Amino acid sequence: AHVRAIYNAFLPVIDGCVFSYCQEGALYCHAGKITNSQFINCKARSGAGIIMYGARGQVEHCHFQHCISSYSGGAIDMSGSYHIVGCTYEDCHPNNVS
Repeated sequence: AHVRAIYNAFLPVIDGCVFSYCQEGALYCHAGKITNSQFINCKARSGAGIIMYGARGQVEHCHFQHCISSYSGGAIDMSGSYHIVGCTYEDCHPNNVS
């Protein structure tokens, strides 16, 4: 079975990590803080780089390159009010953030 690199983490703190070729997406988490990380060539049905749920969370200074979803949020798919700052996106589809 295919699973995300990090699945169902509660309030994770992730800094300076590289997620490359995650074929079922990289992160699935409840809020948390993701900083200074890279997501390269990740694929998933939605949120190829990150799926984040819950009331709050932060994604700061991350780079998303060629993150492809078949449904939503090529780079980041979020449900809630989140703080996304200083991120860069390169060739992510269908859109960067949804």
